[in-house]
Amino acid sequence: MAGFFSLLRRLYLSLYNWTVLFGWCQVLYFVLKTLNESGHQHVYSAAEKPLHYAQSAAVLEILHGLVGLVRSPVTATLPQI
Repeated sequence: MAGFFSLLRRLYLSLYNWTVLFGWCQVLYFVLKTLNESGHQHVYSAAEKPLHYAQSAAVLEILHGLVGLVRSPVTATLPQI
């Protein structure tokens, strides 16, 4: 039974990390595309929505530490976020 929970934990964390990576790649894409097409004045408005999602996902990092999904202490995670 412990092996099943370990597998489930690893699967969830992998899915979480890939999703966050995709979100940040999307932010980078919108930023670079907007810089190339219309300049720096419009970057935030172009990347605002995916940026909010990517930043909001960082709150889950704290939750992961609190419930013990990861070994990193919450006190080390908070300053990073």
